[in-house]
Amino acid sequence: MRRSLIQDLVSQTSYSDKDKSRSRIWSPIRLTECIENVTQPYYAPCQAEVVNQRFGGERVLYAEELIYPDFAIREPIYPKGDSGTSTRRRWKEIMSREGRGLARGVDGVDWWQYNGERGQNFLLANVSYQGPSFDSWSSEACMGNEAAIGYLKSHHDEQAFGPISEGGDPNILDLALLANSPDSWSFQHFLDRGTHEIAQGLPLALASRRSFEKWVDGANPTEPRLVIGKGANKEVNDLRRMMLGDKLDQATVHGDSNLRARWLVDPCRTPLIHPWLSLKALERIQVPTSKARPMSERKVVIYAGRGDGSATNGGRNVVNEEELVSAMEGLLERRGQGEKLVKFTKNMFANLTETMDYFASNVRAIVGPHGGALMNSRWVPPGSLLVEMMPTSFTSIAIYEEASVLGLHYASIIVEPTGKNDLTIDPNDVVGILEDHLGRQGEEPPVKHNYMWRSKELDVQGVDLQSWKESQAEGAIRGMRRVVKREGGGLSRGER
Repeated sequence: MRRSLIQDLVSQTSYSDKDKSRSRIWSPIRLTECIENVTQPYYAPCQAEVVNQRFGGERVLYAEELIYPDFAIREPIYPKGDSGTSTRRRWKEIMSREGRGLARGVDGVDWWQYNGERGQNFLLANVSYQGPSFDSWSSEACMGNEAAIGYLKSHHDEQAFGPISEGGDPNILDLALLANSPDSWSFQHFLDRGTHEIAQGLPLALASRRSFEKWVDGANPTEPRLVIGKGANKEVNDLRRMMLGDKLDQATVHGDSNLRARWLVDPCRTPLIHPWLSLKALERIQVPTSKARPMSERKVVIYAGRGDGSATNGGRNVVNEEELVSAMEGLLERRGQGEKLVKFTKNMFANLTETMDYFASNVRAIVGPHGGALMNSRWVPPGSLLVEMMPTSFTSIAIYEEASVLGLHYASIIVEPTGKNDLTIDPNDVVGILEDHLGRQGEEPPVKHNYMWRSKELDVQGVDLQSWKESQAEGAIRGMRRVVKREGGGLSRGER
């Protein structure tokens, strides 16, 4: 059964769209066979064989190793003077701790390299979940570096699940997609983790839906049911519906109590960041890029502060916010381009769709301290500007990484904290960044493919989100398919 099922899933699972989507040039290569002296023993197909030999039977029905293209993102834009020097030094310390390599670019601009990003998807049969509590910040939770399929207990006796019939045990799912990432109930962490996990696992879950009826006795057509943690807030519920559609989202199951599944797709080993994951998530959410207007028509600068009391965790308030806002308003007036500053609040729009529409069609820049409100930068078009402010007592690279892979120009200001985690920002630092970068077009995109060979004939520098021509992309993808395609499974490009 397993060999035939693998062939079915290989032919039905696609990680590269046929249309002209932005994610296409970042699609992962898929490895589905464990080949002696070729495949690394820790790759998913070889791990599947180890697990099946250890426990007996066919616990893992299918496994795939996703090899993501290497990429690099440009270092942040910094303020001028001493503030910029200290902020740049902080960033080098932060990225060194993250283990990122540094490549010197033109004009003294550095690029941080992201090499060797890998993902693993497993399809398991007749399992129950016995892993870390849902929504917990654990290295063993989904997307943690110790996430393990060993937390899925196998039940060798399929009859323990009972016959498939309507009105059966509601705790037994026919087909499920596991998404146990930390704080998946929150807007910020569902966006920066949950959507990536779903983006990686959903193609296999949808392909498994088509195979479930064929390979499971008595099965009827079924939709994969997303398994996440505790009840989400309204914005997350809206995002999930957008990403999955009403048909799939109606079957969402919360929590890990008594969870059992006849077939379960486990994408817990999903990289935290990659252009394909970020772009694919937005394509699934169907961000209204059709409503995006050119930079010259977008006149709004958003200030996303934390002083309105809507933040769920304390700190990172700008204590001289009024002074900062006044300085930015003065700059916009002097520029004489019809720009205006808008202070973003949580209840500014009736729903998430309105928020997306507004950001896509009106906003050219977002400024604010690190926090969930800056996650709305997802909805602005590539080439927009994002200015993030952080205290040295609390730094994060998550928004920088996500903004960069989506084509936004990211600027950073890091200062010593006022009190525990609050900030006092020199208005001249923000104004200087806006003067130099607000509304500018034609700047080099902040993300590119990273490849060790630099021959001009390879055109590695030409592979980016904004300047890559569709004719070049199509030719490159066809060429790659010829190189990596293997008959009957093995190495493939997702779309065959």
